[in-house]
Amino acid sequence: FGQLYLLDDLQQNLNSTAPIESGLGDFLAEVQTTSEGAWTTYGFIQYNHADSEIRTARFALGYRPKDDSRKNLSVGYYYAKGFFENVDQLTLSANWPISNRWSFFGSERYSLEKSENIATSLGVEYNACCWKLRFTGQERVTNFNSDEKKTAIFVELELTSLGSFQSGL
Repeated sequence: FGQLYLLDDLQQNLNSTAPIESGLGDFLAEVQTTSEGAWTTYGFIQYNHADSEIRTARFALGYRPKDDSRKNLSVGYYYAKGFFENVDQLTLSANWPISNRWSFFGSERYSLEKSENIATSLGVEYNACCWKLRFTGQERVTNFNSDEKKTAIFVELELTSLGSFQSGL
């Protein structure tokens, strides 16, 4: 838990002429739990006293069994009050082994405001101890003011503990 207190006026982004005034700022709270089993929870909230409103909120429920760290499922909710547009989204992600070296992964972001998928990503990964190779397909909204979506395919080579190289096709 925390309380922001600004000692001086804060100049913000390029499009805003009004600074954030010094004094009492937003209240922040973050909680994360892990059970003895495989379940985890996460919550974060940013509350603005002056406007009496929630600026940001994020909640997630995760499943990660102790027997295999490659297994991971997560569902979440994200809200942010923006200067131009609010964000109100549901998220879903999964990482799951297919065999000892191959894994499947995917994620989905759904806009509750627009009632549509705004980003989908699916892929497979080969893990060969000292290196990993990933093939990923992605479709995402490129401009929130239109229905235009962009599709991309990525190939990524990661040299474990050394770095990574990624290329979009």
